[in-house]
Amino acid sequence: MSHRETITHEELLKAVAYNAKTGIFVSNRTGLRVGFVKDKRGHRVIELRGKRYPETRLAVFYVTEAWPIGYVRNKSKRHDRYTKFKDLVYTQPEQPEPETPEPTIYEKIMGLINLIWGR
Repeated sequence: MSHRETITHEELLKAVAYNAKTGIFVSNRTGLRVGFVKDKRGHRVIELRGKRYPETRLAVFYVTEAWPIGYVRNKSKRHDRYTKFKDLVYTQPEQPEPETPEPTIYEKIMGLINLIWGR
């Protein structure tokens, strides 16, 4: 995925705020947590400018101003604390990630509920 990142650091800073201690991204516009759980493993993604980004990669990009090379390992599914990443970035890039499928209607509804209730 590292070759497809299109958002700039400036655009990221305008769209969201990130707390490295809690690992949570919030919208600068609404003040609510952004993103949703994309799969059964519980990994979270954030959609910016019509493209989905894993929160772990955005956290590294937010803090370091550089896209990580390879895979960022984070065992926590509840948050993406920058300070808790293990082996922050592997030096060898892994296989490209498959395209993320469009969220189901259930995921869209749950995302809306989370947006409304601030979860």
